[in-house]
Formats: sequence, C-alpha cells, structure tokens
Amino acid sequence: MDIEKNLMDFIVSEFGAQHPGLSLGPEDNLFKEGIIDSMGALQLVNHIEQTFDLSISDADITVANFQSIAAIGKLVRGKLK
Repeated sequence: MDIEKNLMDFIVSEFGAQHPGLSLGPEDNLFKEGIIDSMGALQLVNHIEQTFDLSISDADITVANFQSIAAIGKLVRGKLK
C-alpha cells in the first residue's frame, strides 16, 4: 500500500470540501496552509490507526510528525517496523 497516496486521498476526501480545488504535495504544510486543524489531526490519527492497524501515542502527535504528508508517512513507516 502506498502510504502517502492513502493519506493524500483521505485528506482530500475529508477536508477538500472546505478547500475547493485542493492540490496537495508531499511537503505542503497541512497546518500552515489551513488544510487541517487540531480536530482534523484527530480524524487523521483515527484514520491512520484503523487503516494501518497501529497505535499513535500522544507523544507521537506533534506538529513535526503531522505537518506534511511526507512527515506522516515517515511516522507510519516507523510504526510499522
């Protein structure tokens, strides 16, 4: 499974309505661009845990880990090892 594609598809489907014409790159800052907020991050954590069958701890939920699709992908890969 392509982790980044899965994340991108989820973010566009869940948050795209608030951002018409949303186009994401792997390094785009999701918070700075206003694509997700703290509530959106919780939705994303839930999606990651269910989709990839892993647990995200409170310590993992940082701006650095969730600022971009690439950063989230790195976190998920680290958890899957």
